[in-house]
Amino acid sequence: MVKAIEKDLNDLLQFLSKEKIFNIFFIGDIELEGISSENLDIYLRKENDTINGALLRYYNSYIIYDISENLTEKEIKNYLKHINFSNNIQISGIKRVISQLLNYIDLTKFNYREMYFSKYFENNFNIDINLEIKYLNLNEIDKYLEFRNQITEFEMPINPDSLKNELKNNKKRVTYIEKNGKIIASASTTAETKDLALIVGVATLKEERKNGYASKCVKQLCDDLIKEEKEIALFYDNPKAGSIYKKIGFKEIGMWSLLIKNS
Repeated sequence: MVKAIEKDLNDLLQFLSKEKIFNIFFIGDIELEGISSENLDIYLRKENDTINGALLRYYNSYIIYDISENLTEKEIKNYLKHINFSNNIQISGIKRVISQLLNYIDLTKFNYREMYFSKYFENNFNIDINLEIKYLNLNEIDKYLEFRNQITEFEMPINPDSLKNELKNNKKRVTYIEKNGKIIASASTTAETKDLALIVGVATLKEERKNGYASKCVKQLCDDLIKEEKEIALFYDNPKAGSIYKKIGFKEIGMWSLLIKNS
């Protein structure tokens, strides 16, 4: 594998566009950071100068995308040698790709999850809630992090620098509902591109659940993004959440795998 350089950019983006919606993280991070920076590295699997696979590191998050359904042991090990397993990391990608790596990773050190990857198709779903939907700004990051820290389902803590960077560069937006100055529900996008957006971080404080607050936050994001003519995706592994997302207008299009290193 070779480290990507500036002259690889157009070929890489063309390669990622083969399954564009699944490569939303990849494309979004490249638009934010370029092909190489202090926070981001990309390595390419090439055959005769043709890109057949790529690995991206953004902070401590790694994404792997490859067109092959039958990677060789050598090819798999070439991917893994570019991952710093000594750090608290997460590794993710389409299940087709990540499943080929599992026999070469010490799974006792990771939490492994498979999630449904879904795409939004516009509908007329609506929830009547009197509380106002607000948008997070840079001065409210601490309040948002305090909320996130109360959601036990989130296994990987959010990186404050990454959050600030994405908000500042319009690669992330966060909707939230609050009571008495305290965030009680929220949803956000991440790695937004000019025509794609992934919804993540959908959550409600335990004592405020089953009131439709998080669903309203998600729907507000979808309404905003559709007006901007962006394709929208999200993933989930909770069947109850899945039934709600389907009501909002999402349909499953594939599976996503995630490995989070145990702290």
